[in-house]
Amino acid sequence: MTRLRVQFIPSSYTEDQGFLSLGHREPSSRSHRAVVSSHDRQWHVKVTFKGELLSQLTLTRPFSLPQGSAGKPTNSKGEGLRRRLDLKSLISCIDFGRLTLLQDTVTEIELTIAANKDSQRLEVLPLSMRPELAATSYNEVAHLLRYSIREDSSRVIYPLYVRDSSPVREIWADDIQKKEDISGAVYRVQLSNAAAGQEYIFKAIDRPFYHPTDTAVIQQELRNLKDLFRVPNIVRLAGIVISTNPYQTQKSCKDGLVVLRGLLLEYHPGGTLEEALKIGIPPQTCIIWATQVAAALHQLHRRGITHMDLKPSNIVVDSQGNAVLIDVSGIGGTTYEWKSPEIRQEINPFSLPFRNRKWNDIWAFGQLVAKMATSSGTDSMNEIVRATTKDDPTSRIDLSTVTTMLKKYSQEQQLGGSILHY
Repeated sequence: MTRLRVQFIPSSYTEDQGFLSLGHREPSSRSHRAVVSSHDRQWHVKVTFKGELLSQLTLTRPFSLPQGSAGKPTNSKGEGLRRRLDLKSLISCIDFGRLTLLQDTVTEIELTIAANKDSQRLEVLPLSMRPELAATSYNEVAHLLRYSIREDSSRVIYPLYVRDSSPVREIWADDIQKKEDISGAVYRVQLSNAAAGQEYIFKAIDRPFYHPTDTAVIQQELRNLKDLFRVPNIVRLAGIVISTNPYQTQKSCKDGLVVLRGLLLEYHPGGTLEEALKIGIPPQTCIIWATQVAAALHQLHRRGITHMDLKPSNIVVDSQGNAVLIDVSGIGGTTYEWKSPEIRQEINPFSLPFRNRKWNDIWAFGQLVAKMATSSGTDSMNEIVRATTKDDPTSRIDLSTVTTMLKKYSQEQQLGGSILHY
């Protein structure tokens, strides 16, 4: 059988860092991802070595230990690099053609040393004894290596994309041109077939330190954005980013499954409210933005959605100077100082009843108004701040009342009331 090619995925080496606090000499787990391919097929794999290699080397041949590896934990830059290169060399010598790799997903190949009867029952790892293996720490135990195979539970999960009657257009991932990495999984982008200068925000499922819940967050945000598609002052969904399954095994398959890769959102160039607060907000603008945010948040609540992370960095300013609410999944995360006091000790605040989550949003809105009022140098909205941040959540006023009060303040200001004098 033709030997399969191995291409390592950059920056995909990981190791368990718990050994440092435990006082061990090395990590108990280390992994590297790669793509294994033939001329017409490819498999995504994650090879994980479980166990402490140096301890086993001590038993088999003590004098073969690398210099400086005995005694205290070895986590110098050089030691970490050596562990990564050794694992890559070992992976390069695996005869993947003799393994049953899983189709259209990520196969995790877990390696262990046959040190007991349980591990001895596992299959012997098929290796080609090549020169690069001889120079590694694995050379002494290569004949003892055993393997097991399963689907990688830590893989990025790309959900199957199902078309519906939504008016939102579909964008193929290949048409995305990244211009700026904003926060690891959020990019300012252009489309290859779009008008020159038109920019968007791309929120990708794949991200650094990915966790399977990240996929659920994107899916929930997609549902919410579809429901809120024409609601003012909430970020507009501009497209759904799709592709064929990145883990597809058959290279030339034209009818592969289509999966969700992320969301394309309207890009607003006016920055965030957090940035505006540092510069200073005119009193009239303060009232306008507070009114817009209150109205947007009220529309979420009318649909049974709560934001749960309302804060200045989650409000952006569009090209006309309007406030726009972003990150509306409702389950993406929370920020401690922007959580109401009664839920700060909750392990999972997203599981709270809707009314409790709504009270949290109202409290956070009150804090937001307080920040804006301080920035604008006005005390005209102190009543709203007090009424929305009461200790007893059941006594906090609702957002429809807030909107009525803000409209009154705006009218007073336009008539030359005290709010204008700052």
